[in-house]
Amino acid sequence: MITIFTPVYNRRMLLERVYRSLCSQTSYAFEWIIVDDGSTDQVDDEVYEWIKKTQKFTIKYFYIKHGGKHRAINYAVKKATAEAFMILDSDDYLLPDAVKFVNQWFSDISAERMIVGVSGLKVYPNGKIIGGDPLFEQYIEVTNLERDRYGLAGDKAEVYKTSTLRKYPFPEYPNEIFLSEGIVWDKIAADGAKLRWYNVPVMVCEYRPDGLSRNTYRIQRENPQGWAAYLTQKAELKKKSEERTDSLFVFFEYFYDKYSEKEMMDMLHITRVEYEHLGMRVGNIKEQLKTILADRENSKGAIYGVGINGNRLFEYLRKLNFDISFAIDKDNKAQFTDQTYKLTDIIPLVDIVFITPKNSEFEIEEAIRQKKFAKKIIRCDSIAGFL
Repeated sequence: MITIFTPVYNRRMLLERVYRSLCSQTSYAFEWIIVDDGSTDQVDDEVYEWIKKTQKFTIKYFYIKHGGKHRAINYAVKKATAEAFMILDSDDYLLPDAVKFVNQWFSDISAERMIVGVSGLKVYPNGKIIGGDPLFEQYIEVTNLERDRYGLAGDKAEVYKTSTLRKYPFPEYPNEIFLSEGIVWDKIAADGAKLRWYNVPVMVCEYRPDGLSRNTYRIQRENPQGWAAYLTQKAELKKKSEERTDSLFVFFEYFYDKYSEKEMMDMLHITRVEYEHLGMRVGNIKEQLKTILADRENSKGAIYGVGINGNRLFEYLRKLNFDISFAIDKDNKAQFTDQTYKLTDIIPLVDIVFITPKNSEFEIEEAIRQKKFAKKIIRCDSIAGFL
């Protein structure tokens, strides 16, 4: 038996697709909990109609004051009655055999003390696996902190034991409505608990322009206490001091002139030496960017990669009055510009292309060189260092 939990906030038009995917399951061994996070679009009218007419599975609807997805998860975990807890966002939907697979997988691990959940794959609507193909055939048992080395990058369809989630509630910070789910998943992993990751698609994911995934960096900045807590925890998991400060730099570079030295040290749990080190890095980056852009020929640019690093770089360049004319990307729509090209398009001429994706393939750089639409190419796997 699974508790399938869907948080909603003004997503009435999307929720019906979730409902249809649940009605189309080959197994109905689940309950569906909907937590309405303070919506104003009367989604409850439709949900109550479904509750009246649906006989194959139970639907439970709860309305709470708007407080963010993490608070809705905490609330739903308390209300859940099943052994397994699956988060199904309102812009995602399940493939027909999803419940059948998850119940089978859970029955195999239910007696395992240190295996606290299972996971299938998420795919795009075109069937492509999010994060690429896993590096194993059937399944592998590793923690959330070890998954990337096995080809488990990107979003996955994790299903945790409900009892585990009750032991690891999400922290709730006053006046903040967003907290990365990774703060709990990483804490569970740091305590040694594993998931059994299956090489089987169970969920379809659609990243909408107004969704959390596509706007994570902006939303994190608007919720600094939670963001600092998440990054501080990641830093504490790092063994090397340089890796530790790398984890904190993204927060520091944005807020260093908005918080006092003491406030920053308290939020990130850092020493004065670390504070001064991070401050020097911010200054060095600004000087590097000014040097790069000092050449009068460098007046117009483009960014390859529209994720967090691309957005951060764009903000820096905008402060320096440098014109980023467009973005280049494989799939997603850039948040910072209305013009996004793919490498297969006819791309206008610019002076500089900044390549920002972390661990981006050198084939990308070669493709840009061959197309000759940029006079200069600068690789920057992170704002913290130009390569």
